[in-house]
Amino acid sequence: IAYMKSLWTRTKIIATLGPATANIKIQKKLIQNGLDVARLNFSHGTHQTHLQNILSIRSLERSLRQPIGILQDLPGPKLRVASVFGAEVELSRNDEVFLAFGTRRPAKKTISIPIPNLHKDLKAGQPIYIADGTIRLTIVKILRDEILCRVSVGGTVRKGNGINLPESKLSLKAFTKADRNHLLFGLKNGVDFVGISFVGNAEDMKRVRAFCRQHGQNPFLIAKIERQQALDNLDEIILASDGIMVARGDLGVEIPFARIPTVQKDIVERSHRRGKPVIVATQVLESMVNQPKPTRAEATDIATAILEGADAIMLSGETSLGKYPVETVRTLTDVIDATEAGLKEKSFEPGIESSFNLRDAFVQEASHLGERLGVKFIVVPSTTGSTAERLSKFRPSMPIIALAKDPSIKRKLCLFSGIKSLDNPGHLSLDKLVSVIRKNFIARRMAKKGDKILVVVGGKNTAPGETGAIRIFSV
Repeated sequence: IAYMKSLWTRTKIIATLGPATANIKIQKKLIQNGLDVARLNFSHGTHQTHLQNILSIRSLERSLRQPIGILQDLPGPKLRVASVFGAEVELSRNDEVFLAFGTRRPAKKTISIPIPNLHKDLKAGQPIYIADGTIRLTIVKILRDEILCRVSVGGTVRKGNGINLPESKLSLKAFTKADRNHLLFGLKNGVDFVGISFVGNAEDMKRVRAFCRQHGQNPFLIAKIERQQALDNLDEIILASDGIMVARGDLGVEIPFARIPTVQKDIVERSHRRGKPVIVATQVLESMVNQPKPTRAEATDIATAILEGADAIMLSGETSLGKYPVETVRTLTDVIDATEAGLKEKSFEPGIESSFNLRDAFVQEASHLGERLGVKFIVVPSTTGSTAERLSKFRPSMPIIALAKDPSIKRKLCLFSGIKSLDNPGHLSLDKLVSVIRKNFIARRMAKKGDKILVVVGGKNTAPGETGAIRIFSV
């Protein structure tokens, strides 16, 4: 499929790699159809399979001359069924069943969870959800190393099924020993983003950041919002994170599913007020796991996330296990393009937070100036990516072209709405830079005679004490 995503497509696409997309030829098609960031889900697979995906993505990045970010998604303290009596256990309404904690071999009508002392965080009357909430238990009695439950909604329980305790205040820490092992692997192999699962408060994020710095690394840390506790501490989590993910899967079990749309909108708005990129994830094109076409409701869901201001939309099982991974990415790109093309004005203007500063004011004015003058591109020479990131926050309707040299900066910018990265020609005077941009954009057929281009030079590329400089020129 010879297709490349338009420069004018602002919303970014994250797709999870898995058995359905382990082939480098398939991965190439994903990139050609709109993939910006490849997600590696460390809840599944081995370090060897993840390494192979990292190597193939980096190879494609070089051959296609296009930066691709890699997101390592850590499992976190996800509660799962460790074992049951036999291959599976069938539960019916009003059955009594025991949940045993630790490593004890389960007896009949017993479900084992490999976390000792978890029962200390639970109380009689609290609900327990298994398998994404399709099976529901109610705690009847807390015993010494197990709890007695009554089944309110039955079903088949198997090893590996997820468990949610939405009304329990768990003492589990988000950053587990297994996560630390996975993260060391990710840091060693150059991942660009790290997703932290089941974050409860800012301290969870600070622990991960301290661990990375102890090992001489500073990756882009994304807090996954998927617990009621995270919603209770949302503002402090946003401040402690580099980015936010609305992880609607577990969140939809932890809170009433009817609240998900308004909670999603609130998370997106509060993240953007702090200038943090935000990802909307889970069941985006779920029907395309088995079908080549999406539902109308899924297309509307994608458009809603874009209109709310999401920087990126993430695919999970659709591309890791689904039958139509390439078609799914192309479908997402088509919906993004159609939604963005249908906007008569900017879809999103962030509110002004108390943290708004002089540099924010500078890039906001550059964005407004570009809108009023109808420029085709805003071009930003970038050493750290910070000026381009600030511009993205204000959502100009034209593409932001970041001229960056460092591959890690280009990859980081893959997550921010509206930013495309090209090679930086080096430290040039503003006059010389304008000349190079004019020549290169014409050669690439990105611009034609008469098009206006706005160049924003951030503080690090200007004289000491200056906020920045703006230059507007015609091609």
